[in-house]
This record gives sequence, C-alpha cells and structure tokens, in this order.
Amino acid sequence: MIIHLRNYNIEDMEIVYLHGFAIGPGIWEGQADGAAPELCFEDLSLEARRLAEMLPAECCLVGWSLGGMLAVRTALLAPAKVARLVLVSTTPKFLNNDGYAAGLPPALLKRLAKKIRDHGLGPFYDMVFKERGPVAPLSLPRDSALKELSELAQVDLRQEASELRLPTLIVHGSEDEICLPAAADLLNTTIPESKLAVLNGVGHAPQVEAPDDLRRLIAGFTDE
Repeated sequence: MIIHLRNYNIEDMEIVYLHGFAIGPGIWEGQADGAAPELCFEDLSLEARRLAEMLPAECCLVGWSLGGMLAVRTALLAPAKVARLVLVSTTPKFLNNDGYAAGLPPALLKRLAKKIRDHGLGPFYDMVFKERGPVAPLSLPRDSALKELSELAQVDLRQEASELRLPTLIVHGSEDEICLPAAADLLNTTIPESKLAVLNGVGHAPQVEAPDDLRRLIAGFTDE
C-alpha cells in the first residue's frame, strides 16, 4: 500500500519537518507549528520525488530518523527549493556490513521484523521510547511496516550525502541505540557544509528527550 502525501498546506512553511518510521507528524508537537503529513517509506525515491514537488522555495528541511534519509534524497532532487537541511538522529545506512561499521547488525532488523509480524509495532516503540511509552504512533498496517523495514535495509546514502551542497546541521543523541552516533560522525565528515551537535545523554528521540535543546539548535541554525 502506498500512502500518498495528503493535500496539505506546506507551501508557506519556512521549515518543513519530516517524521520517521511508524511515528507520525505529531512527534514534532512543540517544535513546529506544522509538519509534513503522514509519509510512506516503502519506496524512498518515489516519496522523495513527491515531496520535492510540494516543497516551498527557500525552505529548511528537517528530517528525523528515516525521515532524515528521505530529507537527504529530497534535498538532492530539489536544490533550488531546499536552502538548509537538518538531520536529526539520521544515518546514511542503517545496517552494517564488512566495510561499514556505523550501522546495526542485519540480524537485529530481522528480529525486529519478526516481532512486528507477530506482535505489531509495540516492540519498535519500546526501542525508541523505552519507559516513556509511544509518542505519536501511527496506525500502520503490519504489511506496510514490514515493507518499510525492507526498504530501510536496502538504502545506502553515503555517496548521495557527499553530493549535498548546502548548509546542514546534524543533531544526534550520544545514547542513540538505533541510529548510532558513529553514523552522525560519518555524515559530518561526508557532507561538505555540515556541522554536528551532539546531545549528551539523549537517545533516538530528541524531540521527546531534549525538546528545548533541539528547538534551540534548529532556531539558531535557521537564523544564521
């Protein structure tokens, strides 16, 4: 099932916020007046093309987690529209392999997929939010969630990230166990005009764990 971007007023937004896997736009509550609508990550390239068509001119694109991966690809498709980029808890490649150590083991993703298949999205929310409980969960069908995880396993943005030519802020929690801090370091060395802000003691969801710090970082970056 492909979820199209709904008819949503983003053309007047100076900052466009993108959510991540299985967690809706409400994750940005308190950070933004509005965010892009529910996105589909079953085909990242297709969704990037759709989003690029809707973006306003001279915007700042803020992506969190899988939404950050979408933001990278969208910024490359629409360089005349995206003036600044913020990547929150983002990795260029989710899974590790022999030549890439900044990702998670493929076996972990397979176990997560099995848990989602058997029990729904609860195990994923436990990974992200731990004892806090889920924030802005999506009513995502299990088959769609599994397709999005399959897409996540395939995406490798290391080369594409090196082609970005715009001011980029990378924000990452020092305790992120889903997109590892090493991935943020790699993005920072890969993207020519980037700078990295590490939030000490913060995990994968800075919007929930350190909202004031995240808001301050984004405001300072967009006001430069």
